Amino acid sequence: MPIPPPTTAPTTPSRVARTLYRHLLKWCRATDPALPLTQWLPPIYLRAPEEVEPYHLEMLATTDNNNDAAVQLARQTLPHAQFHKHHLVVPITHSSDLRNFFRVLFRINAYLPVEETYQKKRIDNAFQALKSLNQLTSETIAPFAQQRRIDRTGVQFSVGQVVRHREKRWRGVIVGWEKANHSAPLSSLTTKQYSSEPTVTYHVLVDAGDAHQMNRTTKGITVAFQIEQETNPLLQRIRHEMVDDMFDGFEQGAFVPPPLLAYTYPNDEISHIPPRNLPPDIENLAKQMVQGVQDFANELERIMEQQAGGPLDGLHLTALAAGHVAPTKVELSFVQQVIQESVHPITMLALHVRDLIAFVDQLQDAFTHRQRPHPPIHFRVGNVIRHKIFGYRGVVTGWDDRPVVDVSRWDGIQALIQQGKDPNEMPFYHVVRHTEHHERGLDTPGAAMRYVCQENLEVCYEIADLDVDFEDPAWKREGDEFIPPPLLQFKYKQETDPSIERCLTQMMQFINEWQTDAVRNTLSSDSVAKDLSVANFMTCLKYCSKLSDASTLQEAIREIRQANKNIDLRWKLAAALDQTLSGKTENALELFKELVKEDPLYGEAWNKRATCEFMLGMYDEAALSSQKVLELEPKHLPALNGLGLIHFQRAQFDMAAKCFSQSIQLDPWSPVAPKLSRCLDVLNKPQHHDVLDD
Repeated sequence: MPIPPPTTAPTTPSRVARTLYRHLLKWCRATDPALPLTQWLPPIYLRAPEEVEPYHLEMLATTDNNNDAAVQLARQTLPHAQFHKHHLVVPITHSSDLRNFFRVLFRINAYLPVEETYQKKRIDNAFQALKSLNQLTSETIAPFAQQRRIDRTGVQFSVGQVVRHREKRWRGVIVGWEKANHSAPLSSLTTKQYSSEPTVTYHVLVDAGDAHQMNRTTKGITVAFQIEQETNPLLQRIRHEMVDDMFDGFEQGAFVPPPLLAYTYPNDEISHIPPRNLPPDIENLAKQMVQGVQDFANELERIMEQQAGGPLDGLHLTALAAGHVAPTKVELSFVQQVIQESVHPITMLALHVRDLIAFVDQLQDAFTHRQRPHPPIHFRVGNVIRHKIFGYRGVVTGWDDRPVVDVSRWDGIQALIQQGKDPNEMPFYHVVRHTEHHERGLDTPGAAMRYVCQENLEVCYEIADLDVDFEDPAWKREGDEFIPPPLLQFKYKQETDPSIERCLTQMMQFINEWQTDAVRNTLSSDSVAKDLSVANFMTCLKYCSKLSDASTLQEAIREIRQANKNIDLRWKLAAALDQTLSGKTENALELFKELVKEDPLYGEAWNKRATCEFMLGMYDEAALSSQKVLELEPKHLPALNGLGLIHFQRAQFDMAAKCFSQSIQLDPWSPVAPKLSRCLDVLNKPQHHDVLDD
């Protein structure tokens, strides 16, 4: 039913409202219209009737022509806004967008509602907006305006350009530059000061692999001399933890500065690189794969509904099935929609795959732990315990057969060591502590969680006043009993409802069937995952412009390749991987050898066997195992990289370079670029051979 028009004529806005309106417009006029604001101002979301007048909002939500002045102004000046009957969402790019928004909102809210609380809410919003904008100017915007680099005289390189140091041979991407004038020293014959040419210094993010080879950290480097442009297309992708934060992606041989960085360096040539559109077939493939992930999540939800009667607490698939994977943590789905509309298709695929793989990892971890033999465990998940030494109380949220880190230097277990016991061979428990203990002094981030040796814990019966904050809201408390989520019950064999095991087992089988067919590219045309093959992931990997997207797709391919038609072999592979991670390489190698005997076509078992053989210095055997993997999967990147590393260790740099080049052509973000760079230096510039010395 349409909202009736206001029964009263427009009233004159209050004096406070007019004053706030003028100050907000003044801020917009004073802000450089070229300054991008998207980094600081997310899309504005307002609800009706508390924050915006509903009558005009409903008219804006329809496509009917309307002669109302406020409606016409909104449609003309806010073309990218989304108007709905009960809310509006307005993206803000520059100060002109913000000015237009304030003008429209002031005009729409000319009809003041009767409820005084609504008037107060709108005035409060305006006060908060003005306060936030003024704070933004003084603390954030002003420095960027001062740093705006316009004069490029004497500047050779641009922000976003990939460079290499001539002597040290590291590669990096320029994130900024500065000019400084250094005066010549005074002569003994004159007091006149002569100026010299300005010195240009460049701020560079160094490739993580190059930094590792130089035994340096991956922090930025400031350099003024001896850098040159990196012209080899295979070596221009820089892997650094901050590269996705600093740039919008990689295009045409350089990194694309985001609007704010382009604003700071407006005359840098790289700043004006136009984004390159995906080929239509690749864009369509990415969209089909996104739909495939959503359909796959829907099918997993259907299994839960069929086997468990509904969603299991702690297993979250509804948002993924609906495509709610905004790259930023935004609670409002309407704002998520605005953000997602501007997301690159490959990035959108990576966001979906990220959430799906996180779910699969969670499920696989539960199965792996459940099937592993365990030492005697004294406490169950959900038990209330007390630390024998430090006295705090808490709830057990998980346990490990042995600590996942070296604990021999920890204070709490020194007494055990003095007794001749080895805490590194004892079970350790994850404990969330009583809130009171957390607040008394150990309130640093993560201090509520403790990792405690079994020998230092005892059962606690003081439960009535126990208050704990679980990270997972699926935990429940019934009286004095703490009940873990269904997945944790299954992981630690504590479930009492047989439908939990039945549901999770069917879900894992469904996942394993998809992944097995995905490796062999034998997905049926009627499968919900028909587009989620390794071949399709490899195709999209070539078009990733961001490191994070490539890393996500790389992780998805690694995850898929662990599957085996015989799911028991998958769990044996996981057990062997645990041995590798624990440093028991010889034991792991024997397990991998057994796996390839049971299934000679299990490519990932051959690959992990090659890894262990390489770690043990068995290069001939590792080469044969890697070759076997490539016979099964010619585009298996880890095997190709491993073969290259074997040639590298043998100083066969031409053969190593060939392997590394093939890998980078398949995956432009491959981590072997530093190795290829060193090979090419040896082959083309023998004088740099000394940098290979460890």
